Amino acid sequence: MLVSIGVTGTATGGRDDTELKENQQISDNYRNADINGMKKLAKTQLAIPKMEAFRGNTITAETRDIWRPRETHGDRGTQTHWMANGEGNWLIGEAMGKAMLELIEATKLHRVEN
Repeated sequence: MLVSIGVTGTATGGRDDTELKENQQISDNYRNADINGMKKLAKTQLAIPKMEAFRGNTITAETRDIWRPRETHGDRGTQTHWMANGEGNWLIGEAMGKAMLELIEATKLHRVEN
């Protein structure tokens, strides 16, 4: 079975935004979020395809930079994942789909070479 993993964000606005302090209020959705825990999760997600048991059948899709601020993208008064932002959800799905196509192609090439 082939697997595409969307790399989780830190609720801070992207993969490189590391200046927020742990437990700083970010949004209603992530009040008192454990930023360091989210960073550890992303690091683990990125490591999975390199592990012997998953090498060749798993790929990660970078989705951390897809984060859209509540003030400009969403805030429909809900406490939902990604602030009920359709664009963000679409882009995450697209990134994971493209990664899966890349993995399928790599798998085909590997079968031809062997």
